[in-house]
Amino acid sequence: MKKTPRFRILLFLLVCSVPCFTALQAQSFLFGYPNIGGGGAIISINLNTCEETVISTITQSGNFTDFVMMPNGAIYLLGFSGSTPAVLLLDAPAGTWTVQTVLASPPQGGGMLALSDSTILISTLDNFYIYNTNTNVATNIGSIPGFTGFGEMFEYNGQIYITQSGGGNYPSGTYILNLSPLTLTPTPLQGEVFTSICNKVISPNYPVGVFNMTTGTINPLCETVFIGGGGGFGSTASNLLNATGPLCDCTTDAGTWATNPSFIRVCNSEQITLPHSGNEVLDGDDNLVFVLVDGNILTNYPNNILGVFDDPVISFLPGITEFNTIYRVYAVAANALGSGIDYSDPCRYILDAPFVVEWVSDPAVSFTPVSENCNTGCQTIRATFTGSGPFSLTYEVSTIAGVIGTFTQSSNGQNVNINVCPPPGYSGPLTIQATAVSNSVCTCD
Repeated sequence: MKKTPRFRILLFLLVCSVPCFTALQAQSFLFGYPNIGGGGAIISINLNTCEETVISTITQSGNFTDFVMMPNGAIYLLGFSGSTPAVLLLDAPAGTWTVQTVLASPPQGGGMLALSDSTILISTLDNFYIYNTNTNVATNIGSIPGFTGFGEMFEYNGQIYITQSGGGNYPSGTYILNLSPLTLTPTPLQGEVFTSICNKVISPNYPVGVFNMTTGTINPLCETVFIGGGGGFGSTASNLLNATGPLCDCTTDAGTWATNPSFIRVCNSEQITLPHSGNEVLDGDDNLVFVLVDGNILTNYPNNILGVFDDPVISFLPGITEFNTIYRVYAVAANALGSGIDYSDPCRYILDAPFVVEWVSDPAVSFTPVSENCNTGCQTIRATFTGSGPFSLTYEVSTIAGVIGTFTQSSNGQNVNINVCPPPGYSGPLTIQATAVSNSVCTCD
């Protein structure tokens, strides 16, 4: 049986009208900028094409701290009537809003989460409300003293999560919010801005991706910068008009690294072994591969992919990779395509944290005379290193009678001056010869 090579060099003959990393077909989420323009803006981020579309430029003077889209397309803002927190109904095309009801809370905003077709959960400082869009009534369901509630809320596996962004008696982080009774349960999650689509948690932090609630990793989807920038904080919401697609049925997972990704340097063309945990989750038609990339995997895809490996043992690719150059390796799982993967698989999963790798060439040194002291016979010699430092040099100084001494010299840069002196009373040639030169990775002797 023919043995499968450890690596493959791929020629991509791919024509795409949009970026080829298909992510979530026909799915998007909403991002709000409360602090730009007159009253903010709301955009939609297409998780398939990474395209950003302005839903509303809010011209009415004011501000909002969070918003939701209801299944009928209505967008409600948590804003203010004067200095009092209030529920606002947005007229998206016009960019204006109307006050629906005010909330008997201190003058500080919070978060919103749609619980059903007609109810919205609202947090303002330490107070919580259920707002009914049909009756236009906000009912206070209690408070959690010392909790600011000034963050996002999302649902996952039937539980409500809320993020805390500083202040109050609770550390920043993500908590499970229990409504009956009204209590908080801390979680180890450190993210502060999330939303969810079909029980998948979306992290809008840079880059945008699907957050794995079990492993804490992110499957990156979009290397995107939101339109308009915006000051202050941002807010997110599910786009309930566009919330179905292949992501809802995806189970593929590229697994995790056994140790935190770091910088791996090896000498010359040694193989690089990465510590993958072997805990990938693959469908029957999936493959897991390890992708060597020049730069970030989401940037200039697929032109920056240099090689694809069947296992986490990465080889130097003569004619493709270069010594003393930084590369990254990502674990990627997707539908099998031959012995590789189909990068257009909407369920493809990239382990977001790559290992940074470098193949370091053998260091070398050369010597150049710089100056001579005629009174002592001592000479200044410049040692010039090639390769990647810092360097350590061992050298011998000889006369015609033999070696008079062995010395060491270190250098963080590419050049260092060495002072070489003859024995007392000696007249004749001196010879300096390197016996070993090394850097933090390679030794040449």
